[in-house]
Amino acid sequence: MKTFDENNNRFHGGTYNEIRDYDRLGGALKRIYDFLWSNEGKWIAAPTLCHWAAVSSHSYRNRLSDLRVYHGCIIESENIKDGLWKYKYAGQMSREEHEEYLLKLELKRTKVPGDKEKFSQVLRFIYAFAHDEDLATKEKAKVAVDDWLMDFTNKLRESK
Repeated sequence: MKTFDENNNRFHGGTYNEIRDYDRLGGALKRIYDFLWSNEGKWIAAPTLCHWAAVSSHSYRNRLSDLRVYHGCIIESENIKDGLWKYKYAGQMSREEHEEYLLKLELKRTKVPGDKEKFSQVLRFIYAFAHDEDLATKEKAKVAVDDWLMDFTNKLRESK
């Protein structure tokens, strides 16, 4: 099912200027999505994708990341040879898959203090509560935070 909501577009970076860049980047993102979606299941080499979407070889990777992070798209990638990549649209992540993807991405980008699995559990409950605002989820998040914080505090004491 085609589900691309332009309201989910998010762009950032040190040189990003919303007035100057939002429409250009949003257009590139939409062209890449449309091309991959219309060729669902077919591998597309990066130069073909760049040509069709009229984006630079530097920009397309950021837009693919945007599709994964902000739109929950499953974009598979495979190295052809010598740094040449190909991509294919393989569907949409479920809400749970998308939350897990974002969690793993956050953990990859963050140097986690303390036990990584306990911290991962904290983030899972925070993401879940952000979506459902259920008080039981909030309580589980609190317990997970307390557990991680206790572990982290003990490790700090041990390192002194």
